[in-house]
Amino acid sequence: MGLAQTNQVDYIGIDRRSGNVVLSHLDELDWLDEGNHLQLLQDKLNTYLAYIESEQVYEGTSEWRDKQIDIYVYARCQYTHEGAKFLELASQVISEAGYGFMWVHVPDEEDDEH
Repeated sequence: MGLAQTNQVDYIGIDRRSGNVVLSHLDELDWLDEGNHLQLLQDKLNTYLAYIESEQVYEGTSEWRDKQIDIYVYARCQYTHEGAKFLELASQVISEAGYGFMWVHVPDEEDDEH
């Protein structure tokens, strides 16, 4: 999947260390079209929040009901200044809704060679 499929949750599982339910997304887009990237990211995060708040996250496994829910965003490309500002704001909103949020830059191995 990816950022272009804004209406889908990419990955869901349990974090082995924390025991939290984690919805994660790997953002592989570059930031050349920053405005479009920000819109897609906002749409993706809104989909994740709707998935949680509609309780779809619990379908098929009632044992997750008492667990903390976190959203993780992993980016292949370094965030722009505006991208980082957006994610800081998103972090506040998501935290206020009662969920955890983490966003990190995880470069491709190829990026490390250049």
